[in-house]
Amino acid sequence: MLVRNLISEKIDIPGEPEQWMQFRRLNSRRIAACSDKKQMDSMQRMKQLGKEGLELIRDAAAGRDKTTVSTSDPIDSYDRDLLLQAGIAAWSYDADIKMELASEDDGLDAKTSEWAAREILRFNGLLPEAAEAISGN
Repeated sequence: MLVRNLISEKIDIPGEPEQWMQFRRLNSRRIAACSDKKQMDSMQRMKQLGKEGLELIRDAAAGRDKTTVSTSDPIDSYDRDLLLQAGIAAWSYDADIKMELASEDDGLDAKTSEWAAREILRFNGLLPEAAEAISGN
């Protein structure tokens, strides 16, 4: 399936009357770029911790209960800013999307940013419940 021009319907932004967004279907390169940037940023933070910091983390992990199943949030696998820049196709705000999302001073508030990122993942079938609905399983 060609992914160009696959745009969602207008979706109302929670808590913001009369405001909406539309999301874009992403190709595999865009999704991989969002994931890769998150991984690179994580590796850079670990490098900054140094040997002593990593040893503290390992020691803490060694004392953790291994019977507990860890469930990570799928949104944590992607760089949110890159995901928003790639995945928001249109919005009702009176501001240019590209300029606003590229700016470090402005952009979306944390709550709206998280909601939009989840909607992008859902629209692209990257959340567990969305993937099941798309595949029919």
